[in-house]
This record gives sequence, structure tokens and C-alpha cells, in this order.
Amino acid sequence: MIKRLAIAGAALLLLGAAGIAAFIASFDINAWRPRIIAEAERASGRSVTIGGLAMQGWLSPSITLRDASLGNLPGGSRPAMVLAPRAEMQVSLPALLVGRIAVRRLVLDSPDVLLELVNGRPNWEFGAGSATGSVPEVAIGELLVRDARLHLPDTPHGGVQLVRLAVDGSGDLRSEGELRWADTMLRFEARGGPLARIMGGAGGPMPISARFQMPGAQLTLNGTLREPRGLQGYALEATGEADAAALRRIAQLTGGSGPIPASIAFRARIAGSGFDWPAEQAIRFEMGELALGPGIVLSRTLLESDAAQAPLRVSLAGTRLADRFTLDGTLGPWRPGAAVPLDLTGTLLGHQLRVAGTVADPQAGRGIAVQAALDSPVLGRVRAQLSERGGFFADGIELTAIRAEGAAGPEGRLSISRQGVSGRLALGAVDLDALLRPPPSPAAPAPPAQRRDRVIPDAAIDLSALFAWPLELELAVGTLRHQGVEYRELAARAVVTDRRAVLDPLEVTLPAGRVTLRAAAQPAERGAQLQLALRGDGLNLTRLLPESPLSGAAELDVDLRGQGDSWREWAASLVGHAGVAVLNGQLDGRALQATMPAGLGGLAPRIDLACFAMRFDVVAGIAQARMLYADTSLGRLMGGGRINLRDETLELRLNTDLRLPLLSAVGVRVRAPVPISGTLAAPSLETGALLGGGAAGTVAGLVPGLNQALGVQGMPDCGPPLAVARGGRSGPVPRSLMPADPAPVQNLLRGLGVR
Repeated sequence: MIKRLAIAGAALLLLGAAGIAAFIASFDINAWRPRIIAEAERASGRSVTIGGLAMQGWLSPSITLRDASLGNLPGGSRPAMVLAPRAEMQVSLPALLVGRIAVRRLVLDSPDVLLELVNGRPNWEFGAGSATGSVPEVAIGELLVRDARLHLPDTPHGGVQLVRLAVDGSGDLRSEGELRWADTMLRFEARGGPLARIMGGAGGPMPISARFQMPGAQLTLNGTLREPRGLQGYALEATGEADAAALRRIAQLTGGSGPIPASIAFRARIAGSGFDWPAEQAIRFEMGELALGPGIVLSRTLLESDAAQAPLRVSLAGTRLADRFTLDGTLGPWRPGAAVPLDLTGTLLGHQLRVAGTVADPQAGRGIAVQAALDSPVLGRVRAQLSERGGFFADGIELTAIRAEGAAGPEGRLSISRQGVSGRLALGAVDLDALLRPPPSPAAPAPPAQRRDRVIPDAAIDLSALFAWPLELELAVGTLRHQGVEYRELAARAVVTDRRAVLDPLEVTLPAGRVTLRAAAQPAERGAQLQLALRGDGLNLTRLLPESPLSGAAELDVDLRGQGDSWREWAASLVGHAGVAVLNGQLDGRALQATMPAGLGGLAPRIDLACFAMRFDVVAGIAQARMLYADTSLGRLMGGGRINLRDETLELRLNTDLRLPLLSAVGVRVRAPVPISGTLAAPSLETGALLGGGAAGTVAGLVPGLNQALGVQGMPDCGPPLAVARGGRSGPVPRSLMPADPAPVQNLLRGLGVR
């Protein structure tokens, strides 16, 4: 009897299995596609599309979906959040019979996933649709994603590639995989709670951990998460480190710029809910050596905070050239909706700096309003209001309400940004020798003197530093000391763009007198174009050029422009003019004696000068003399010729009307030409003609018309030559020092003995 019952039971099971198999074999899953789509939309609260469905097997059937999509939030950057060309899902039929969705294996090939914030809400947060009823329980045993494209917030165009993701959801969720960003591979692994808990099921806090690695860098996370959806109730500890190569690669991937430190290391503890600023945090951040600019190195950077309500401690140290500097203080604490206080102090070259104020929006680095105070032995106590341009000074800083209590007295405003420097600054007294004290260095032996064949250097003209930073600045300085020289009443206006630099004007009182300089520079197809205009009145030549044999009150009128790759090429292309006028001075007789012929008597140590006038017109590097003139206590000189700036050769000629100490106590009237040849480095004066001119000069006053026969014309006084040198401008004209002739008979008797 029992045997018959067993046989009957087995037959019923076989018939049941055969019936189920026959049902599945004849089952058309595509007929259920509208129902499946409706249930998926009800569960996710999003639109769902499925292009095609296929099913194989029966107790654990495998379902293949083609051209499926999951909709995005309304207002997103594209309609679909997920595009899945092909997905294969193996489900448990017995679980479906009791109302559960048990996915034993899910494979996604080449999905395209968009993760973004839509109106401040993450699109990966899902909510139930408007339909009523409970959402069925979902369990996934194994998930495999291959060759996925991920579009994440703030990633480069095209997103990143998820090469592989393997997830085991049979117990606590475990995952590992590889992510490719450009040509950098990032490997990761993570652990979490059950998938049902992650999908919103009930339960307690869920432990989570993750590890991310790339060449030269790693990041680890450990902690708990109370509610996965929306990151509610998280408490995490993070540690990370990266070397310079990894940081450089990360900067390239994220589009960052600026100097790269040797390394970074940090440890942080944070807790909070959602995407707001963490309610609790503690952090320690260390950075290795960082070169901020030429000669400026940040050797130590340490940021620490023990809790959310504690301020962030800042400690920096570094060097500028050979001088150390420090910066220490506090930032914070952070309180939601409140400005963050800031208080930092630093030292450099004996200068004390303090920055104190608030930051209205620390997360964005905006709303910085601080008072900066500098105590300097050079500038005194200087104060300014400092604010940011762009978040975290991304576009620079603004310095306004600049005031001083010391002697320097700076006033004005400055804006410093990546677009350049602009503003206006007025200073009372500045000692650059004390402010920019160079590091001590052993004295180098003086190089041996070398003979120079050329005066104009062949050094290259490099304008790269000039155009490195745009500038629009007005500067006024009462007194400026540099390299032991004091300059007064300096006023300048400079404008630098990416194609042209203009200084118009620079006015300053030198120890020698007042000068006005105008200059312009711009790159050209062949070298650089440079223009220089200089005006000076009443300049003391002795103070301006201490080694010059000429003294007196000088006037300058220079306007030259040219172009070239080197200063020699620039000089060879010059166009413009140069004029010099000197009044009421003296000549060094000893320097002049060296140019005179051997038969000439001794000259006085100092020779008085009524005026000296010189003006050259320059075309294509050829300087043609419009005026060469001097009126001295020895007589007058006047001539012409040219200077070739291309090869620096001289072709000049001076006509003389002098009284020289030649075979006579009272001197002899000499009228003779003096050619000047050679080069700028080695000029040659052919003064031998002065001896022969002396013999002719003894008879010149007795024989009418002899001067004209010799080709010597009368020379004017100082007035006309000075007008030419000044470019037609009026000015004082000194009285001539031309000596008077002695009695003609005396000249004749003394001259008869000359042969």
C-alpha cells in the first residue's frame, strides 16, 4: 500500500513538473512586458522602457532585456538616467510565487549611467510612484557590470569608464572593480550591508568600508551609515596620501593648475546627514615641500582641527631666497549659516603681518572680509581691507582702504588677479635697500678687464617677463631709496596687456634733477619693438655722470624707436632724434690735454664752458649731426658728420676757433678742422692740424679775407645752437666766453718766428 502511494505521489510530481515545464515553454513573456514596465515604474517612481524581452529555463529562468532605459528626474540634462543596450537577469521562480523578487545573477553590458544633481536633488534617489500598494522585496545575488560609461558631476566631457564592477549581494554587499579616467586606472573595493538595506529596507546602522588606489595615491574609508538613501546619519573616518606624480595626474584630470607639492597626507573624521557641511569633523592635513614661485618655497604646511566647534589651526613655514617666514593662527569654527572667523599672524624679514576678519561662505571661499595689518621697520604700520575675487581667491585679491601710520604713508587700492594688477598706490617714503635686503654672499673676485670692440651689447631682448602679468597701475612715491640713491616725487602710470606695454609717463626727481620718461614695448614678427622718449631739464651732470669730464646744467630731448632680437639689432634700426644742451659748466682740462698734439702747451685743469649743444637725427641706425657746438674759455667748436650705429663707426668733423697756448704766453688764435674717426669704443681725434692752424691763425687777423680763403666761417654764439639742440624750444642763453684777440702787431711779431 505504501509503495503504491509513493508511486502515485511521484507520478503526480512528475505530472506537475511536466505541467509547469509545458506552461513555461508556451509562456510568452513579451505579453507581460506592459505589466513588468508598470511594476518597475511603480517601484522606482521613474519612467521605464524595454525594447525587447526573452526568457529561457523554468525554475531559474534567464530573462534578457534589450534597449532598456530608466528615466531621469524632471529637469535633468537628458531624459534617461540609465541606458542599457543589453541586460541579462536570472531570477528564482519559487520566490516569485511567494511575492519576492530574487535575482540570482544580473549582467549589464555597456550601460550608460548619468549621475547628477537636478534642482539640488540627486537623481540616484528613488521614491515610490503614485500607485498604492507595497513594493515587493528585491534581492540580488551577483551583479556584473562590463564596459560602463559613467557621467558624474564635475568630470571631464565624456565622463569616465567603469571597466568592470563585480558585486556579491548574497550576504553583506561586497564589490570590487576598475575605473578608467582618461589613461589613469583606479582600482577600488567596498563593503556594505545587505542589498535590501541599501535599497531602503528597515534595519540598524550599516557598516561600510572602501579603498581606492591609483599609482602613487590611495584613499580608505571606514564607518557606518544609518540610512543609505540620501546619506543620512553617516560617521566616517578617512585616510589618504599621494605623491607629487599622482597629484600632478589628478590636477591634469580635473583641470586644476598651479604648483604641485611633493606629497600630501591627511586623516579626517566626519559625521552628518545628507550633502550639507558635516555636523562633526576632525582633520589633520600635512603637505610636503611646495615651490610657490622663484625663490619662494613652502617647506611645512599643517592644518588641524579636533572637532566641529573647534577652530582650524594653521601653521606654515618656508623661505624666500635665504630668509625664513612663518604664518600661524586659526580659522573657524564653522557654524551653519554664520560667518567663519579668521586670525593669522606671520613674520618675514622682520616684518610682522596679521590678518583678522571673517569668511561669510567658507564652503565656496566667498565673502572674505578681513583687515590686514603690516608692522614694518621700512613702511611703518600699514593697514588694508582684503577681500577675495572668485571663490578661494581663484581670480585674485582686492586690497582697499590702504592706510599707514608710519613714514611711508601708503594710500590707495590694489586688485591682484590672474587678469593682472590694477589700481592706484601712493607712498610717502620707501627704502628698497632695507625692504629687499639680498642674502649675503661671498664677494667674487673682479673679472679681468677686457677690451671691448663694440659699445652696444649684443645681448638678446627678452620681453617674456614684461608680458607675464597684465598691469594697469598708477604709482606715486614721495621718496624712494634704491642702491644708495634717493629719488623724489616719483609718479608713474603703467599699462601692460598681452600685446603692448606702455609707461606713460614716469616722472621723477633724481639727485641730478627732474626727468620724464615715456616708453613702449611690444613683440613683433622680427624681434621686439621698443620706443623710448626722455626729457630732462636742469640736470646736474656731475651727479648724473660722476665720471664724465663735462659738468654743468644739462637738458635732454631724446625720442628713439626701433626693433630687433638684440640691443645691437635695435640700435641698427633706430629712428628718431637725440639732443643734449649743457649750460654754464666746465671741461676737465686734463682729459682734453690727452687728445691734443705733443707740441701744444699745457691746458688749465678746468676749462670754463658757456654752452654745449648737440643734436642728432637718426634714420635706420644712421645718426646725422644737425648740431655739434661748444663755447668755452678757449674758444668755439662747431661741426657735423654722422655716427653709424650699425657698425659704430664715426665720421665727424669739428671746425675750431680756439686760443691755444702755442709758443706764446697769451696763446695763439687757431682755426683748423679736426676730423674724428674710429669707433665708439675707440674714437680717434686728428688734432695734429691744430699746430699748422696756429701758424695760419697769427696772420688771419691782419690779412682781410684769409679766413674765407682757408674755408673757416664765423661761428655763432650760444643762442642758435641751443635752439637746435632743444628742438626749437626756448630757454636760457648764457653769455659767450670766446676770448678776445690780442693786438694784431703783437700777433704778427710772435707769429713771424713760427715756421
